[in-house]
Amino acid sequence: MGESKEKQNSNDLILRKGRRKLKILFYCHATGVHLAIATLAALQTLQTSINIKDDIGAISLTAAYITSIFFGVFCVPAVLRVFGPHVALVMSDVCYLLYCLANFYPDLVVLTIGGIISGIARALYLPSYTILVMQIASQCMQYSTTKQDGYYFNYFQSRFYGMVEAASIVGNILSYAILSGTKSDSGSEELTSGNTAISPNVTTSGDFSNSYQYCGVYDCQDPEVVENNIDQYVPPDQMSVYIFLTVVSSLSVLSVIMHSFIYPGLGTFSHKLTKVRERVTNSLEENTTKSNTDFNIDEISVTSNHNKKNDAKFQIYENEGFTNDEIKTNGNVADNDDTSSIQLSVTSIESAETSYENYWSTLKATFLFLIYPRSLMLSASALHFGMFLGFCFADLTRAYASCVAGVEMTGLFAMTFGAAGMVSALLYGRLNFPYRRYVIYAGLSVLELSMYVACYLWNPNPDTIWMVYMMFIGCGIVKGAYRQNIVETYTVHFLHNKDLALSVYNVWFMAGLGIQYGLSTFMCVETKLYTQLGIFTAAIILFVLVEFIYMRGNGVEKNQNNEIKTKL
Repeated sequence: MGESKEKQNSNDLILRKGRRKLKILFYCHATGVHLAIATLAALQTLQTSINIKDDIGAISLTAAYITSIFFGVFCVPAVLRVFGPHVALVMSDVCYLLYCLANFYPDLVVLTIGGIISGIARALYLPSYTILVMQIASQCMQYSTTKQDGYYFNYFQSRFYGMVEAASIVGNILSYAILSGTKSDSGSEELTSGNTAISPNVTTSGDFSNSYQYCGVYDCQDPEVVENNIDQYVPPDQMSVYIFLTVVSSLSVLSVIMHSFIYPGLGTFSHKLTKVRERVTNSLEENTTKSNTDFNIDEISVTSNHNKKNDAKFQIYENEGFTNDEIKTNGNVADNDDTSSIQLSVTSIESAETSYENYWSTLKATFLFLIYPRSLMLSASALHFGMFLGFCFADLTRAYASCVAGVEMTGLFAMTFGAAGMVSALLYGRLNFPYRRYVIYAGLSVLELSMYVACYLWNPNPDTIWMVYMMFIGCGIVKGAYRQNIVETYTVHFLHNKDLALSVYNVWFMAGLGIQYGLSTFMCVETKLYTQLGIFTAAIILFVLVEFIYMRGNGVEKNQNNEIKTKL
């Protein structure tokens, strides 16, 4: 009896070491993503300000998101299934680096090409890093004997998105520190707007209403107004911009190195999860045998063995690991954490042959998924989220922050946005109660609506700048939790098609961002607020409808019976 207990304790120690190694790989992966997104967040926050002339910044970003839409539809599923998410992630990092370098020469053609290249990265990044996180969570769950199903999905997801949200803080700290630190003495003591100089929080004889009459809801991107107030958007010292671009490019290089050589790795540096599994399995075999242990070693590699027997490259993946009792859900992904289907799909992906037939099979499955009724209804939420973030990045930073406080202060505003998003993302993973998605969705909708009302009613002048901080904080809270909420919704509705679901979600999300940046080139902020309210209302109605259909149809059981049928 004592010997058996000793062996069991030894097995538990081996499994704990396996989980620890997986967590180390996770944080290496998350750190690389953190660096890449810090670069992107810092550049994107300032893009419509420092390249405001002739709308070059907005045009380049519009080109980026248009590219991401088409690449997401025609290429992303095939790239993931043929090359795997590890290659796709490194490709994205390289594309982001090229985008940083393009900003050194802010010509319309150069920046547009850079935007197109970054559009490829935007299309690949979300499905790639999400699949990699799910792989780690799935394998970590296999090494756990006490945690309930879904625990590690929430554990890794909340921490990962917390680090993603923190990336915007790091990026914007850099922009604030560099642009403010290199600002000329004359420019550091006052805020300039038009012909009136005003120091923050100091009353002057200047007419606030005239000085800031084109800020906030009144912003219309009139070329003459932009030219007269150019110092509010473009740093007077151009050298500060080059220093900033050099720093963010260096961060991007570090991201490429981490993802190429540490995790997930390329070539001889890849297959880290397989190596961890082999070490754990070998240690267990040395410690005990199948005949005298309560822990079945075959369970560790069951997914891998099942994958080797399954060479269906582009099927709609099915997971038979859930019984009818196990798949009953109350609306939380933690109750039906089907991460093994992702692992199955990824293993099959890596063994797929690059061929003309395979590409068209994947493209066909993607289009069928795009027009699938439930997918179409959820697309409104993804599109709305993209347009919401586009409004934050394109208009909140320019018409509300830069216009009153100056471009060098934009990073400080964006830091509050990132900090609120990080806290929101971390809290989301810790909240686990029945119908979590619905309760949080309702709360975020109320907060988002209040932010639109605040944007509309704000009176632009330095004395009310605190309201702009509150807008950034409120929008950051919405961003941090809403992203996880909508990804979780796609996961719950499409248990066996996660690679397609995440790719299609990313297409609609990027479409929303692209539309918003496109509107920034000609539409006033007031009109854009009305547009936001329209898509916001449509997204809520369709979300309620699709969830009603899902719940009425017995959730996952109905989902299994209504899986998309694709002849391949």
